[in-house]
Formats: sequence, C-alpha cells, structure tokens
Amino acid sequence: MDFELSFGDIGILFFLTLGPLKAILPFARATRGTAPAFQRTVARQAVAIATAIVLAVALLGPLVLTRWHVSAPAISITGSIILFAQALRIIMQTPAGVRRSAAQQADPSPPSPAIAVFPLAIPALVTAPGIAAIAVIIVLNRHDLVHVTIDVVLLLGVMALNRLTLWKTETILRHGLAHRVEGPLCVENLCAPCFGQCVALQGKVLVYGRNAGIADQHSLRRKHIIGDAPLSDI
Repeated sequence: MDFELSFGDIGILFFLTLGPLKAILPFARATRGTAPAFQRTVARQAVAIATAIVLAVALLGPLVLTRWHVSAPAISITGSIILFAQALRIIMQTPAGVRRSAAQQADPSPPSPAIAVFPLAIPALVTAPGIAAIAVIIVLNRHDLVHVTIDVVLLLGVMALNRLTLWKTETILRHGLAHRVEGPLCVENLCAPCFGQCVALQGKVLVYGRNAGIADQHSLRRKHIIGDAPLSDI
C-alpha cells in the first residue's frame, strides 16, 4: 500500500513542530513586565530569525544532503524517529516534573533584546522536530517544484501565525486556561490530542519516504543502465 502526505497533513505537521503552541509561555516568561512595544519588537525579530532559518533549511537542506549522498529513505527514517520521540515525550511527561515556583519564574533583571534569538527563535519556534519535518518533506519532493513551492508557502503561513500569536500572547493567556496551570505543560496538556496526530503523521512519513526513496533509486539505476544518468547520482 502506498501512503502519501496530503498538504493538510504537511500543514498540521509544520504547525505542531514549528507553530506557536510551544512558544507562547517561553515568550510570556521572557518578556514579563516589559512594555508592549518591546514585546512586539522581540516577537517580530524572533519570527524573522525563525523564518530565515526554516527557509534556509528548506532551500539549502536538500542540496547539502544530496552532496553528502544521504538517501531519501535514511532522511525519512531519521526524521520519523525524531518526530516520534518528540510526540512521545509530550504525551508521557507529567506536570509535576516541570512546575516552577513563582520565585524561580521571576527574573529581577530586565530582559535583553537578544532573547529574540535565544530562547525564542531557537528553540521555542525552530525546534529539532521542525527541522526534521522540513528536511523529510522537502527532500522527498525535491523533484516536484510545485510541491516544494506549496511546502514553502505553508512554512511562511505557520511563521505568520507565530507572529500573530506572540503579539496576542497576553490576551491569550488572560482569557485562556494557561494562567490556571503552572509550567510549560499548560498549553501542551490542552493540545495533547493534537500531538497524537504527530505520531500518526510520522508513521506515514516513514512509509511514504521509504517507498519514494526506493522508487527514486530504482529510477536512477534505470537511467544509468541506458546511459542517461551518471553513476555518481545513484
């Protein structure tokens, strides 16, 4: 049976691994007590840096991996393992292990604009599973320009959602349930069923990537036999 990821699946995967769910509380803690203008500036800079990183991975990643002769099945298997580990960690962790006291959360010193780079752009927005998801999706569809273009548009859409969410973080926390629970699990616990979808998606990526990679290698071998492709491409 041949499995393929729809653009809806890819959008969900990008949202879960690169979306704002895991960035809301780090942003709120890092900018606590600062002026709204400072918060907007930091949010804009963090999203801009994250966007530059994901675009670089999407556009340059396939070239680098191809140059290093990393096969599509190897990329899909590695990416799927990373996605599975991330989803399993979120599902299995408990609030008691990550709660912090108010004294630990409070930071007497004013935050620096450098927080836009760390911890906001990396690792709050650009996560390891997000990089893995981009690499798997782009590499498996590197020969389909239309597909890659739509993937990049989906990435830009997620980054735009990140910027809007960070700008509205205070409103979201004030009217949501996040203020009732301590620690970073307040948002993740509410969205735990969504991360179950991440486990299912990584399985489809694994099967689809394996089939696509094997088919791609067979195609290259056939081209080499008839003299249409150099041996170095196999």
